[in-house]
Amino acid sequence: MWQQQASSTTMTWAVAQTYCTNAGAGFRLPTYKEMVSLVDFTMASPGPMINQTAFPGTPAEGFWTSSPYAGSSGYAWDVFFNDAYSYFYDVGSSYRVRCVR
Repeated sequence: MWQQQASSTTMTWAVAQTYCTNAGAGFRLPTYKEMVSLVDFTMASPGPMINQTAFPGTPAEGFWTSSPYAGSSGYAWDVFFNDAYSYFYDVGSSYRVRCVR
C-alpha cells in the first residue's frame, strides 16, 4: 500500500528513511523495484509519468528508494517521474519521498 501524497519537500536519504518510519503503520522507504512499478510508461516526458488518478499532484521529480548503489554506502537509487529514468545519487542530495507498507 502506497501513501497517496508524496512528501511536500525534498530531503536527504537518511531523513527520507526516518520520514517513512515516522509515518507509522509500517510505512518504509520503497525499494527500487517498488518505486519503478509506479512509473506510467504510457505518459510522455516531461511527465509526471505516474497515474494522476491514483497519485494526484505527484511532481515530475526524483524520488528516493531504499536501494543503495551496489558497492557504495554513499549512494542510493532514485526514480524520476519526469522522464522515467533511474539514477544513483549521493545520499546527501535532496529528493522527494513516497512511502510504502
